[in-house]
Amino acid sequence: MKTTQQLLYQIGCQATKIGFKHLHLALDLSLSMDTFPYRGLTTCLYPEVAKQCKTTSSAISRSIARTTEDLWQHGNRALLEEIAGRKLPQKPQPSELLYYLDAYCRERIKS
Repeated sequence: MKTTQQLLYQIGCQATKIGFKHLHLALDLSLSMDTFPYRGLTTCLYPEVAKQCKTTSSAISRSIARTTEDLWQHGNRALLEEIAGRKLPQKPQPSELLYYLDAYCRERIKS
């Protein structure tokens, strides 16, 4: 199993951008939960990431959205579609991206 950090590098995240740190931490926190926080991203997950990064949850939401946009425009789309398990005809929402990454990592942990 690759680390979540390695996975993010492979899909094209740039470690020098703050969104990488926020997405990485959000993914690690979601994986530490029993299940993916479908309805709890903005009420549970993002506030915890914000607390650890000493910023606001809206800043976390924006940076993850920007990272999603960057990945869609410049990332490894073939790997992103493999992670999603389907063709992606349009850019995923940030919550969808986080869900796909979470599900992919959980499946690899089970294997």
